Amino acid sequence: QNTELAKLKKGQQYQQTLATGTYYYMADPDTEQVFKLEVTAGNTYYILASKDGNFFNGKPMLQVSTVLEYQQSLANKE
Repeated sequence: QNTELAKLKKGQQYQQTLATGTYYYMADPDTEQVFKLEVTAGNTYYILASKDGNFFNGKPMLQVSTVLEYQQSLANKE
């Protein structure tokens, strides 16, 4: 609904509780890349934010990961 949920810096995380349904997210509205998440009851989803490409011209992207990948990603950014 074009609402900014969070501005995260490297190594930060954001948690959200959602009802069952379909949700759409953007890592950066300038890229217009939409990430679709199908939420089902009783599940936890881990989403990683990263850049596709290098620091200066890379595009932000979101992807589903496992809990282990998510924890490792946070540990690597500390």
